[in-house]
Amino acid sequence: MEWAWGLTKDDQGLADALGVAVTDLPGRVWPFVAPAGTQTPWVVLSTGESLDVTAVGPHDRLAVAVPLNAQVITQGADPSAGAAANRRLYALLHGTHNAPVSDGGTILTGTRLGGLSYPEDAGGVPYHHTGGLFTVFVN
Repeated sequence: MEWAWGLTKDDQGLADALGVAVTDLPGRVWPFVAPAGTQTPWVVLSTGESLDVTAVGPHDRLAVAVPLNAQVITQGADPSAGAAANRRLYALLHGTHNAPVSDGGTILTGTRLGGLSYPEDAGGVPYHHTGGLFTVFVN
């Protein structure tokens, strides 16, 4: 997640797509869930349980596959409202490779598995989630 945060926290293209200044991105990109009262649109980055990637036989782990959910949340029912920010997240996360991470590991590659798009109603206020499901391979 640190890697994805590092790519998004000061990206001018993402700021433009969200319609905010790049200095405002730290208040628009959140791990797992945005705090109550966050102004739309915002981005949520979340990870799931990782999966070890091994070879056949008694070998050490070759890599770890980490699922990453990257989504843009907009207010309103229009599914296209977050499209530009979704495209920017794709450009940042898909195909990145050989990127160092702070614990000494390396991002081997980030691959988008598919998209997501769904509505949500929170207390009578419509929101729309648009984004992608990625797998990030780390060694």
